[in-house]
Amino acid sequence: MRTTPHQYQIDGVEAMERFGCRALLADQPGLGKTIQSLMIAHRNPESFPMIVVCPAGLKWNWEAEARKHLGYRVQICEGTKIPAPSKIRAANIVVVNYDILHAWTPYLRSLDPGLVVLDECHYLRNARTRRTKAVNKLCMGVPKVIAMSGTPMLKRTAELYPVLHLLRPDVFPTFHMFAADYCKRVMTPYGIRYESRNVETLNRVMSETLMVRRRKEDVMDQLPAKSRHVVTLGMGASKRYRDGVSKYLEWEDAHKEKMTALEYRRQQKEHLSGLKQIVAMDKLPAALEWADNYLESDSKLILYAVHRAVVDAVKDRYKSRCVAVTGATIGSKRQAAYVAFNEDKRVRLLIGNIQAAGCGWNCTSTSTVAFLEMAWAAGDHEQCEDRVHGYKRGLDGVPAEAYYLVAGGTIDESMCRLLQRESADVRWALDGDAPGDGFDLFDRLTNELRRGLRL
Repeated sequence: MRTTPHQYQIDGVEAMERFGCRALLADQPGLGKTIQSLMIAHRNPESFPMIVVCPAGLKWNWEAEARKHLGYRVQICEGTKIPAPSKIRAANIVVVNYDILHAWTPYLRSLDPGLVVLDECHYLRNARTRRTKAVNKLCMGVPKVIAMSGTPMLKRTAELYPVLHLLRPDVFPTFHMFAADYCKRVMTPYGIRYESRNVETLNRVMSETLMVRRRKEDVMDQLPAKSRHVVTLGMGASKRYRDGVSKYLEWEDAHKEKMTALEYRRQQKEHLSGLKQIVAMDKLPAALEWADNYLESDSKLILYAVHRAVVDAVKDRYKSRCVAVTGATIGSKRQAAYVAFNEDKRVRLLIGNIQAAGCGWNCTSTSTVAFLEMAWAAGDHEQCEDRVHGYKRGLDGVPAEAYYLVAGGTIDESMCRLLQRESADVRWALDGDAPGDGFDLFDRLTNELRRGLRL
């Protein structure tokens, strides 16, 4: 492994191995379920080729994580038209999303996989859906299957059955038997609904046979006070974005030598801001899919953005479950938004402008922030992260976590890389002052765009 895991992650892998690598990894978000599944493959070479099934927005993040932790090349499946075998490059790890799995299943089975990882396995809570049927077909005869979700049960015990049966049909052979032990039949005007019962017994049985679950509170002594994660949303560069890059570079060639340094920098920043906004709107569907998955847990979330259009789009999506704070939010309404987010259980999300909501208040309802867009100075991000750094649960502080939702192959990736330069320990170098080597974010971005880096 290229990454040194925490002891609790090693413990989790060893527990899954004791379960025969047919396990439900249900650690809370932020504890590193992805690296644990990659460790399973690394420790058990017969696991390759490894198939990962996940939501569409997470495919490229799996590619980035496999490269980071193992140095392995990943094949990403796209579309429902399968290329000719001669055009498919073999890879140790193949990643496919749930929505197209049915089309790729015959090809994936032909690879004779040794391990299938089902990320966000709560997507399989309905046994009748096409995705669940495709997963069952894919996993038939595969010796190792790891299902992962911080929230494998969203509402009722019945939702767990499809995954539990897939993993351990010897323990959970039929839904009739499962329902008799762990469900209560309720007649409604719309038919039978299976409510939960004997939850403590089910938890014990799962823990003894297939489930590994840790909360942040359980492993806090192994976690840093603050951790950052880059989530790669690999939609790629849209035509609108590529056209914007071309226009910006043409403008720079035509005007750089004809303007005062101050005016050139002002307009340069405007052009680059425009590219950032294009990327933000392009990646919004994938970013909100990530947020949806996160919010299915009990935790709340703070989302940070830069542009008003992005804030408005998020607020429109989540409506009453969300409060928003921008520069236009007056003092009393701003305070009311913070109070609602901290105290109202119905309000699950705060969408804030980095400048407006990044300072002047303390969050007491979550330890997690995520960035839909990045600011020009890393110091602004630190301010936002510090809103949750003092979050308390019980007597002990819960480590703060920051997720950076990055669009692969765009200015997003370049900014993330540049803002983290010279920071092997993930400490941000920029705080508004140029480092001693004359580092300039805007010029570096321009140079990367000109080279066509990842475009």
